[in-house]
Amino acid sequence: MLKKILLGIIIAAIIAGGVYWYNYTEEINLPISNGINAIPSNAAIVFESKQSKNTWGKLSKNSIMWEALLGTETFSKLNYQGHYIDSLLSCNPAIYKLLDNHSFFISAHVSGANTFDFLYVYSLPNLNYKSTIEEFAKKINNNIEPFLREYDDLNIETIYPKHKDSLSFAISKGILMISSKQTLVEDAIRQLKSGVSLANDRNFSKVINTAGKNVDANIYVNYKTFPAILSNFVCPILKNKTNAISNFADFSGWDVTIKPDALMLSGFTQANDSSISYLNLFSKQKPQEIELTKVIPSKTSLLMFFGISNMKIFQRDYKNYLSSKLRLQAYNQYIEGLNKAYQVDLERSVLGWIDNEIALVVTEPSTVDLTSNSYAVIHADNIQDATNSLTSLVDAIAQKNKLKVDTSIFREHVITHLLLPELLPKLIGWQFDKITDNYFTTIGDYVVFANTPLALHSFISDYESNKTLSNNKNYQDFSENISSETNFYIYSAVAHSTKIYSSFLTDELSKAIDTNLEVYKKFEGLGIQFTSNNKMFYSSIYLKYNPVVKEENVLLFESTLDTTVSSKPFLFVNHITKEKEIFIQDDANKIYLINNTGEIIWTKQLSEKIIGDVIQLSVLNSNKLPIVFNTRSYIYMFDSNGSDMKGFPIKLKSKSTNALTVVDYDKNKDYRIFVASENKKITCFKSDGKEFIEFKFDKTANQVNLPIQYFKSNNKDNLCAIDSKGKVYIMDREGGIRFKIKELLPPNLKCFYVQAEKAYSKTYLVASDTIGNVIKLSMFGNKQSVKFQNFDSSPLFEYKDLNNDQIMEYVFLSKNELNVFSQDKSLLFKYEFKSAIKKTLLFFLFPDGKSKIGVVSEGANELYLFNENGSMYDGFPVNGKTNFSIGSLNNDGSYNIITGGADKSIYVYQLQ
Repeated sequence: MLKKILLGIIIAAIIAGGVYWYNYTEEINLPISNGINAIPSNAAIVFESKQSKNTWGKLSKNSIMWEALLGTETFSKLNYQGHYIDSLLSCNPAIYKLLDNHSFFISAHVSGANTFDFLYVYSLPNLNYKSTIEEFAKKINNNIEPFLREYDDLNIETIYPKHKDSLSFAISKGILMISSKQTLVEDAIRQLKSGVSLANDRNFSKVINTAGKNVDANIYVNYKTFPAILSNFVCPILKNKTNAISNFADFSGWDVTIKPDALMLSGFTQANDSSISYLNLFSKQKPQEIELTKVIPSKTSLLMFFGISNMKIFQRDYKNYLSSKLRLQAYNQYIEGLNKAYQVDLERSVLGWIDNEIALVVTEPSTVDLTSNSYAVIHADNIQDATNSLTSLVDAIAQKNKLKVDTSIFREHVITHLLLPELLPKLIGWQFDKITDNYFTTIGDYVVFANTPLALHSFISDYESNKTLSNNKNYQDFSENISSETNFYIYSAVAHSTKIYSSFLTDELSKAIDTNLEVYKKFEGLGIQFTSNNKMFYSSIYLKYNPVVKEENVLLFESTLDTTVSSKPFLFVNHITKEKEIFIQDDANKIYLINNTGEIIWTKQLSEKIIGDVIQLSVLNSNKLPIVFNTRSYIYMFDSNGSDMKGFPIKLKSKSTNALTVVDYDKNKDYRIFVASENKKITCFKSDGKEFIEFKFDKTANQVNLPIQYFKSNNKDNLCAIDSKGKVYIMDREGGIRFKIKELLPPNLKCFYVQAEKAYSKTYLVASDTIGNVIKLSMFGNKQSVKFQNFDSSPLFEYKDLNNDQIMEYVFLSKNELNVFSQDKSLLFKYEFKSAIKKTLLFFLFPDGKSKIGVVSEGANELYLFNENGSMYDGFPVNGKTNFSIGSLNNDGSYNIITGGADKSIYVYQLQ
């Protein structure tokens, strides 16, 4: 296709030659036809530009959209050729000026079972230019005479430019006709000689007569032939549905306006009332306000809206439409069969309560499978009547099939299963064929259908959290440029619709989207509207580009707890379903286990706050995956059902001073749990809750506040504890002292690291003092200090390999600044925060082996995530108050952020 488009360079050159001759030879006043008269009537798309050079200038020089598209290979090549054409024409000002106010047409035509071609048509102001064109054509043809073929008393000349397809052209009645397909030039000659023009078509003439004269361009679409062009771009299994577009209307005509950050098309669509076109279903319907944006999710990627003022008339016209397509009998058989089987009135039960809005909604999917993300949203004239009608239908089906009615409740919304597969596409139309099962609920005055209860959970959570499309800032800006009232409206959030596009397009185009994903993410939205306006439909298309649009991480759901949250959420695996679950503690010390849709599975009231991390274990000879943690007074271990594991909780003899440490020495699930206490003892417990009496460590000199660390060196197992005064204790499995290290680390450490090597002689403890100096202490007492800079406050220190190069980096977080240094003390990056931050550093290892750094700004209620090079991760910052976790909640390859909000909520975002 690109090669066909690039032939424009040759076409423009030939046109330039004709105009050149006009400028330097005597003008011959002979009748000249309008170029549109040569366009064969089977044209699927017709593009007309009366100001082609100005249109190109607007597009290539003043459009930031075009600039962004230059990042793709196709548009980059097209831009190069376009500039070459422009330079060719502008070399002679007189020639360039004569291109003003002369229409240049490009039409697309089917030219085989699986291809299409373009016809280029241009009307020149005189007829005496043949020799100039032939001379120029010969030059393009490597100075070889063009191949001549006579057709209907005219010569069709064909040239073979280097590295290009062949190009055929002919001149008749002052019209230059060019195409890479000689047969298409022949069709144009016949069309011109017939005296019958596309403009004479009754339906097309209505559209072309509404065209603006002083616009950048005009585009016309013939719906009868357009599907054959479109089928070249869609995947094979969807070609039959593409053919249905031929029944949508007759013709559309749009005036094109090019803005730096937008493309606007406005005009009219003709749907002949003597034919049965789909758009005519709305000809007797008044435009309706698009109000359902107040209930559908903010993460809506695709919206197909139907505005209906009289449902009874619409239903009657829809049956007439089905009858004209020979599908009414199948529709009636489906209705009558179900009515008889269940003794119901199906149309009354499902359609009788529908008011003025029907919509297909698709939220952003993580794969090309749209099943879990598709919804039907229908406005009810009386929501109670709608609920009663659908419930009665559900009861009748359950009674007939002797089944229990499948209902559940989520956040006070009743979800019911209507056991009639493919009901909506059968009754309303194929547009809803992604909804094959029918779980429904009510939200406000709307009934919402989906394929699964989990999909409805997500929809409900967004609504209850006010995460609706009407509250989406990007959509608010976009909707200012579209009509709030319409009959048929398609909206696509382009940046979040790439998976949807890929589900419809050919493999080649899908790969092109994936390759240029960053370009498409900068397109804010695409809207297409058709609004009834007497006997025609006012039509508009609006494409918005925003290079600085903030890429949002999608809020999947929000769960409300009893009170506020300050602890970090933890992500665990359910040992039965293998699905991920969220564990968290609120500020009233209650713990919660929440499933991957936001539903609370169980809660437990504790008397104290959890110290440190919550750890998931795997029990020997069992598929259970219990969680273990400690408070000041207890060690707890719960299974996934919230039941205490045998031997737990453990009441500590002396209150703990640190978070527990779990060690599996031999990787056989024979765990050892270590905790330090106020009595300065370190106690070891087994996974059955009993104390491991063989661990005989006596006491530390001072309390131990940091978790005990395990490391292996010299092929031996080692434990390291550091007390509050900086004294170091290196122990073996049984608590015996392996090294007596006299040198101290700084007191009151916030953290420390063991840089373990194969030999003890190369193993170091690494920590930082209160002013940011890094101390390295060997097992044999060798001590060194490294200074990096003067910090404005006592920094938090971490020692991590951020970029997976086996070399550690030094990470410091001070009052409002993040600094990362390399081993040679050079500053790798720095970030200054504008609001107060929490003195906690979070690290996340991604599949590529590289780490991300997480920081929480309590002052701004925002979470930050930094790449290893210091750049901000896409979509950040996001709202959140607590330390956060990152993981794949649904095991679908996408990653999620889990955090506590400033209110009583848990937020779960989909990471971009």
